[in-house]
Parts: sequence; C-alpha cells; structure tokens
Amino acid sequence: MSQISQLELEIQGCQENIRNLQAKRGQLEEAKRQNGMVANETGTYIMNRRSYAGNIHQYNGRTTISKRIAEKIEANYSRTEEINLLNNYDAIDSELKKEIQKIDDEIEAQNEAIRDKQRRIEAIREEERREQERREREQREREQREREENERRRRGTIR
Repeated sequence: MSQISQLELEIQGCQENIRNLQAKRGQLEEAKRQNGMVANETGTYIMNRRSYAGNIHQYNGRTTISKRIAEKIEANYSRTEEINLLNNYDAIDSELKKEIQKIDDEIEAQNEAIRDKQRRIEAIREEERREQERREREQREREQREREENERRRRGTIR
C-alpha cells in the first residue's frame, strides 16, 4: 500500500474518531442541559418549601394543627441539606464541563493529526511530481541526444 493510501486511511480513522467524539459531546451537552433543568426545578421546590414553611410559621400560634405541621416541616427542613443538594448539581455541571473540554481538546488533536497527514500527503505528491519531471527531462535529453547521434550518423553516411 502506498504511503498516500495509508495516510488517507489514517485520515478516515481520525474523521471517524471525531464523529464519535462529537456524538459523545452531544450526549454530555444533553446531560448538562438536563442537570441544569433539574437544578432549577430543585431550586423552585426549595423556594416553595421555604415559602410554605414561612406561611406555617405565620399561623403557628393560631391553631394546634398548624403547630404540628410546623414541627414536622422543621424536623425535615435543613438549610444545609438544601445547600448540599444544590452544590451537587453545581459539582455535576463542573464535571460535565471538564469532560466536554477534554472531548473538545481531543477533537482538536484529531483535527491537527488530519492536517499533519494532509501536509505529508502534499509533500509526497510534490516529491512524486518533481521525480516525474526529472524523469521526463532525462527522457527528453536522452531522446535529443539520440536524434543528434542519428543526425550525425545520417550525415556521415550520406557524405
């Protein structure tokens, strides 16, 4: 197999790697989008829960049932847990961003490999072109010498 054919196959392999990396990147982008949506929903849930707890506290002194509800909410209500929960979404987002950046870097590396292989192909083709020109020039020079030699012989035999 010629060098050019081998390099073209390697380029095709790089292009396939890029397609696979782009698909993986798309999946990570979708996961990042979904993580953001869930984080927003969780934030909304937390705000609603705080609002509800605040409303219960307003009515706390008025009825026995509101006192019991307030006690149950306070037992389950932890600001630290909420912060930890929201921080988890931030950590997930950060990890997804890192993975996406790794994929972007690998795609760029594959593109650089393709550009390098294309430069090598061009250099090989240029070398082949020069070699072909050299052979053609030598062939013309050889033919010219043969014509001149034949002309000298013809003149020599005619005289």
